[in-house]
Amino acid sequence: MLHFGNIIKWGIGEAVYLYKSEQFQTTYLALILTKLDSQIKIQERNWLDKKLRKGEPWAKKRLEHDQYKFIELTTKDFEERIALYDRCFDDVDGVCNIVISTLNQTDLEELRKEIDGPGYPEELREYVRKLDFSESQKVEVKKVEKK
Repeated sequence: MLHFGNIIKWGIGEAVYLYKSEQFQTTYLALILTKLDSQIKIQERNWLDKKLRKGEPWAKKRLEHDQYKFIELTTKDFEERIALYDRCFDDVDGVCNIVISTLNQTDLEELRKEIDGPGYPEELREYVRKLDFSESQKVEVKKVEKK
């Protein structure tokens, strides 16, 4: 069984498992981008933040788009990469059961804080508000060699 913050193999990359909605048959993930793609997204968001501070009204609308909903990771082996919010309609539990790591405490808290902000589905926001990270995530981590 997958838990919030588990890092899983996803396609040719990795993703952070967030939540599975039984009601909407949707699984919420945060895709982990490559270092280069992460740098580009961070630069884009920083540029939009500057435009917003200068009073450009269009920048606020752009920043609310899903492509700018991410956190910068500090978890070992994932530094300098971002976890970008996404949702999928596949049965992730059935497709992927390879957990390669789990987010560290800092990233778990940062991800919860990000999701509890505007623009995320209410069902997901309610779920993260109930999470308690004081006890360690009970998860069996299977190490997978990176190629």
